[in-house]
Amino acid sequence: MVSKARPPQRPRRRQARRASRFCRLSCGIQSPLLFREELIRYDGGIVGYISSGVRNFTLGSSIGLGYVNHAGGVSRGWIDSGSWQIEIDGELFDADASLQAFFDPKGLRTKI
Repeated sequence: MVSKARPPQRPRRRQARRASRFCRLSCGIQSPLLFREELIRYDGGIVGYISSGVRNFTLGSSIGLGYVNHAGGVSRGWIDSGSWQIEIDGELFDADASLQAFFDPKGLRTKI
């Protein structure tokens, strides 16, 4: 007779905090277009740069994608706790940062 017992589950590992993570940043309506290599600042210090940017007409702002670095690890709590700015051509513009997409983060509007 074959036993239908489940195999023992592996203990879950705590996810190690990554020192570098891919992040999405959104500037305000009056910000200029983001291209690439604009500096990302967190509480005044440089933590990364924009690798690509675009003007998002749905949200009405500029969206930038880039990697941010922090020795203590980049977590959702760390992202939400500080103030973000993007340096564009020597000027600082306030930004919102997120690990998820700003528009339709769950993919509910995707049509197949």
